[in-house]
Amino acid sequence: MVGCRGPFHPLRAVLLVFLVLPLSGCTEAQSDARDEDERSATAGIPDDVVLDATGCREAGVLFFVDPQQAARHLPSGYVPADAQGLFGLPVASGRAAILVVLYHCEDAAIEGEALSAGEIDILIDAPDVPGADDDADNHFYQTIAHAMPGELAVLLTLADWPVVKGEQSLGIRANPAGLTTAHGTARDRTQVDHAFKVDAAVESRITGTNRFWHQNAYGVGHIDYTVDTTALAGIAECSLREDSPAALVTGVTDCADAQTAGLVVPDVEWTGRFRWFPDVQAS
Repeated sequence: MVGCRGPFHPLRAVLLVFLVLPLSGCTEAQSDARDEDERSATAGIPDDVVLDATGCREAGVLFFVDPQQAARHLPSGYVPADAQGLFGLPVASGRAAILVVLYHCEDAAIEGEALSAGEIDILIDAPDVPGADDDADNHFYQTIAHAMPGELAVLLTLADWPVVKGEQSLGIRANPAGLTTAHGTARDRTQVDHAFKVDAAVESRITGTNRFWHQNAYGVGHIDYTVDTTALAGIAECSLREDSPAALVTGVTDCADAQTAGLVVPDVEWTGRFRWFPDVQAS
């Protein structure tokens, strides 16, 4: 999902600096050196990167959970939102939403080729972050990103977002019965983290901007994706490895143990933007 302002590959060099700087400094001034290294590291994070992607498909599972389950995985300043009405789905008031999603894009400019990736996101109320605008329709907190080694992983690692590096696969096909079926799998370097199947047929229009936040000790970042597309909602089956990030955040290892809905987007393109706000926190 991608495209950026100017050449992007220098991020690799910046990341190298980020990784090796803590080794510098003399023993007598170790604490001061560490503080300086942290300032240098955050100074290398791009504060505004334009992201675009075309020829994309995505699918995933929405878990509707007790708000306390979602709140356990949010830092101070971020609050689970009520999932009622999200994407036009029939969800009762009083439930939080956790999205486990995978996507594949044929033309992702950040990589210069195709890109497969995924996320685990919690629907939240708009946080109060100094310097951030309010130009988004839905807000999510990104707890984990799944990404193959490449420029997207470099950007997220540089911004100190939690990244599981591995392989992601997503296949979508329509069948004669009128259903569209998606199969998705996310792996870390050694084993499957989670896998799902979605059979979908009910159309739901998704328009506007979805914003994905993440905060660390150095500041706050968000990625906006603006879309205008038709999603298909349906029934989901899934298996989440017991010690996987998806199981930890959702609190279950099987879709049968939770209220869920599957979403499939067979064809979409988006405009996007990464923003970084150094030295601030949500309040």
